[in-house]
Amino acid sequence: MLRFIIKRILLLFPILLIVTIATFALSTISAGDSASIVARAEAGVASKQAVDIVKEELGLDRSYSQQYVHWLEKVIQFDLGTSYKTKRPVSDELMERFPATLMLTVCAAGIMFAVSLILGVLAALRPNSIIDGAAKILSFATVSVPPFLFGLLLLYLFGVHLKIVAVVGSPETKNVWLPAITLGISHCGPFIMLIKSNMLDVMGKGYIKAARARGVSEPMVVINHALRNAILPALTKLGVTFGSMIGGSAVIESIFSWPGLGQLALNAIYNKDIPVLQGFMLLAATLIILINLLVDIIYKAVDTRIKIT
Repeated sequence: MLRFIIKRILLLFPILLIVTIATFALSTISAGDSASIVARAEAGVASKQAVDIVKEELGLDRSYSQQYVHWLEKVIQFDLGTSYKTKRPVSDELMERFPATLMLTVCAAGIMFAVSLILGVLAALRPNSIIDGAAKILSFATVSVPPFLFGLLLLYLFGVHLKIVAVVGSPETKNVWLPAITLGISHCGPFIMLIKSNMLDVMGKGYIKAARARGVSEPMVVINHALRNAILPALTKLGVTFGSMIGGSAVIESIFSWPGLGQLALNAIYNKDIPVLQGFMLLAATLIILINLLVDIIYKAVDTRIKIT
């Protein structure tokens, strides 16, 4: 097990290097003329002289390779640079917003997994029933309806019509549930079908029939024998989905005015704030990689039959 973990950790270094290259390339190429925006914000006019001064101050007059090496050196020292707009360290900006995004993502992932697990298992145990039909409808709806549209409908129903929640979000826990439900339910479709298909496959295995022949009660057969094996692929997908929720919650955070990383990233794109955008992309990618590492370790701990490679 220890050798398994060490090998997985060693594999992170080349992956993280590729992530830094992709982060710098994508953010720099797509950012446009950041110097003009900064010069206009500072001097009120984006004259050529003002833009040239800003480029020299920010190091944007160097070649892309020189900019990348300089940026990577600072990243290795845990220095993500300074925001062009707020003039604050990017790490401070990210850490201020990260707890709100983490809270939203954890709640959304919990809702998604609980709903998917219950519906997926019940749909597999009672095929062609009302529950199975409801699971199919929900799966189709969550795949077909964009999350932002679902979020707007919930916001109108509970915020405007019923006035149960505030239309403008806040970092308080009591207001996290509406965006969390939106984000969680929007990812339910593939999970429901995955758990259902895995349960149907496992329930036909020989060891399930043997357990029933030994007189094991049906709930114990389902929980101890079938569900334990059927849930393993869902754990892998959960790790990937959790990471994508952190990096892809920008639209949901914007709709509900949730002060998280997604909203910060949208503002950075609008303001051409390259350091903040790079910091967000690097943080999101690193979290996804670490979450997948954790999932691999959990997968190995749950199913010891997995060979250490």
